Amino acid sequence: MRLSVIICTHNRAYAISGCLESVKTALSNAKPIDAEIIVVDNGSNDNTSAIVSAWAKTCAFPVNLLYEPRKGLAIARNSAIQAARGDILVFTDDDCTLNPDYITRLVHHYATDTVPVLRGGKVELGDPTDMPFTIKLDDHILRMNDIDHPAGFILGANMAMSRTLIDKIGLFDERFGAGALFKSGEDTDYIYRVYRTGMKVEYVPDIIVKHFHGRKDITSVIRLEHGYQIGNGALYMKYVKDWKLLRHFFWDLRNMLRGDPLGAPELGLTYKMRVKLTLQGMLLYIRESWKNLASRQASPPLITRLQAYIHKTLAPLVPESGKFALLDFPDYSNVGDSAIWLGEIAYFTQIHKISPAYVCTHSNTSWDALQNALPEGTIFLSGGGNFGDIWPVHQNFREQVLERFRRHKVVQLPQSLHFSSPEALKRTAAIINAHPDFTLLVRDRKSLAIAKEAFTCRVELCPDMAFCLGILQKPVQPSSRLLLLMRTDVEKTAPDDTAGFPPGTLKADWLTDDPNIWKKPQYSLIRFLSQLGIKILDKHRRLELRYRWMAKARLDRGVRLLSSGESVITDRLHAHILCTLLNIPHIALDNSYGKLSGFIEAWTKDCSIMRSMPTLAEALSSVKEK
Repeated sequence: MRLSVIICTHNRAYAISGCLESVKTALSNAKPIDAEIIVVDNGSNDNTSAIVSAWAKTCAFPVNLLYEPRKGLAIARNSAIQAARGDILVFTDDDCTLNPDYITRLVHHYATDTVPVLRGGKVELGDPTDMPFTIKLDDHILRMNDIDHPAGFILGANMAMSRTLIDKIGLFDERFGAGALFKSGEDTDYIYRVYRTGMKVEYVPDIIVKHFHGRKDITSVIRLEHGYQIGNGALYMKYVKDWKLLRHFFWDLRNMLRGDPLGAPELGLTYKMRVKLTLQGMLLYIRESWKNLASRQASPPLITRLQAYIHKTLAPLVPESGKFALLDFPDYSNVGDSAIWLGEIAYFTQIHKISPAYVCTHSNTSWDALQNALPEGTIFLSGGGNFGDIWPVHQNFREQVLERFRRHKVVQLPQSLHFSSPEALKRTAAIINAHPDFTLLVRDRKSLAIAKEAFTCRVELCPDMAFCLGILQKPVQPSSRLLLLMRTDVEKTAPDDTAGFPPGTLKADWLTDDPNIWKKPQYSLIRFLSQLGIKILDKHRRLELRYRWMAKARLDRGVRLLSSGESVITDRLHAHILCTLLNIPHIALDNSYGKLSGFIEAWTKDCSIMRSMPTLAEALSSVKEK
């Protein structure tokens, strides 16, 4: 058994010698032993490296000094893992010392293991004048279970794991930990990843380190707790689907509402403080997730070109003040409209760094609240394929906005137009033409021709806003050779029978929500937070956050469905768009009034993974031949 003892340090030249000497002593007491010491200088600007280099010459064990300029404890630990040659990797901090029998006892535990184990031990206070914080003093063996919170079950200052475990779990998440975005929690995240796989996580009280953290007052403890809870909040969002972890936040919230004390009174900590900081960490994780949504990887030329066209068209319409409203949230099960909403939000938040001051559905609008939230600025109406008389509830809402807000600039985001009734078109034209500052963006040339003939407002061609989602990743492997995602609403053209479908074909539509979706912890949390009286965000921002997650749940459902097929045949425009973003080969059919063919002709006819065909029969025949 070979050991690698890992110490990551930053500007600790004045104190690291004590840690190094304790490691040398513990290794010497365990002789004969095959071991190495790895010290990672994480961007120090003092003489840490010089001190370690000088000390290494006095050490009987090989010392590997690494310099990692990128700041962050997780980054430093990952550098050490990649350089380590040990079967067992031992992590401690540069302000800790190992007990003289530490290595002897650690080797004894790992010598009897038959499965990979992550193991930690006791962390005692090194200086009795320090505040009693960041220590762990349990005197009996503990094995992690569903009730335990991973934070503090094992402390990163005293943690060891087998190489076989690391090979299965991977490296530390570099967004977490000291010096990183989420300030702490790289060890907590790793422990929880290990536990979720079913591998053993164990605390043993006989491997002991002493922690000389140097914090003497409540202010320094509160500052450290701030980072810990930001990390915990981010962790809750990373595993938001995992109720076993998320319930710890609700327990803290319950304790806050009951007025229960938190820990030792002399530390100055409260549940109110913990809940507030945890929420900040949650929101930080959400913000960063959205920030990275459109930049996960380079987009193919088609997607890049369409995103650039959207920006060229839309940027002049975004108010310099950054004040705007986004209306007509699609609070229904159609995946395509949720993809549009998320693309709109991604465009405003990622490109212009602004968020809507007011959001609503067509049915929950308060005209007074809209006026108060946006006394001046631009009202954007969400895009889609509901401009006309096929879906009158949306058209009626749109016309009400134009009639009530004549002093505001109003922009209709990209739509497809269809009017069966000349009278309906004439009525809409009268309302639009009476508004002094309305801009209509349309997704196809047929809609452009209708609008330019009937309306006097500004009309421009623009791709669908769902392209602002950028490249999407397939969440599942295909389970069917062919997915037929076919409309079942008033726009359908294909027959309902399944005769003649190739073997391994799945036929579905995406108009049905999971009936238990809002009972799942990640979505019940968002609904709960949107109703909570903690004023971290005003009510409109909380509602906008809730809408994002509702739309994300529906988009996820649609993406999973599309990913289940090796190839797809569809008459839904957004199935075509999402297949393009997912890189899934597909055949596009038209809907009842030419919406797909018009869009494809305008924007995506050069898509290399799409073929357009006139009928389902011809599409099926093509698939069979292939």
